[in-house]
Amino acid sequence: MKQACTIPEIVAILAHELGHWALSHLIKGLVVTMLHLMLFFTLYGEMVSSAAMFRSFGSLLLFQPNRPSVQNQLAARHPPVTRLTHVPP
Repeated sequence: MKQACTIPEIVAILAHELGHWALSHLIKGLVVTMLHLMLFFTLYGEMVSSAAMFRSFGSLLLFQPNRPSVQNQLAARHPPVTRLTHVPP
């Protein structure tokens, strides 16, 4: 059974999640997802009307949807400190 996290672990997790925010991973992920959906539905619309295309490429894996997510996780491990520091005016 998992025990409670220590304070340094909580700080590390929070810093990691703030790294995602500082590097705009949410916005980038949403844009990439929308582009993937547009491309997928466009290609599907073309392929479904062509029997030869569907037979040739119907089972082809066109995307690697987890690749950007893995890259974002790795980038958030060491976010630029200057972006996370708030300097009052």
